[in-house]
Amino acid sequence: MIDSYSGARFRAPDSFFVRVRALLLPILVSTFFTFGFAQALIIEDTISSEAIARFDLFEGESFSIGFVHSVNQSPVEETYQILEGKIWLISCLYYHFGAGVLTEVQPGQEMVAQPDGGMLIRGLFYEIDELLYIVGTVSDHVLKIKGKIVSLRELCGQNRKILLRYRQ
Repeated sequence: MIDSYSGARFRAPDSFFVRVRALLLPILVSTFFTFGFAQALIIEDTISSEAIARFDLFEGESFSIGFVHSVNQSPVEETYQILEGKIWLISCLYYHFGAGVLTEVQPGQEMVAQPDGGMLIRGLFYEIDELLYIVGTVSDHVLKIKGKIVSLRELCGQNRKILLRYRQ
């Protein structure tokens, strides 16, 4: 039976709309938690805050950024790992000494000579809040993540200021 109050119609609780809301609520909540709180490495423009790319990345997983050192013009590859919900620099591979390149190791770190002449420093464990890059104008910055190699120049554009953050 449908009653009328001040011209409005009253629907019984078992109406179609109540059942639809009961079905949609769990779907909406799971969608919000899946996409709203997904763990990801996010690349964004530092000026506009525009999200450029998003890569799912979970606790314990790693990624690296490779580039050519601006002073000594040799390759550098820094490897980062997600630990405790944060980005940590864990190793650095380089081929020549230069400004900003480690020249000695601290206790708990080791420098390992590579067969191709590179020097790999392992055991760094430096917490990084955000990574800030100006995407290479002379040479590219390359992101290696989950078996993919991504040219940041192609993805973001040359000379663009970008920020890499990790969001849970």
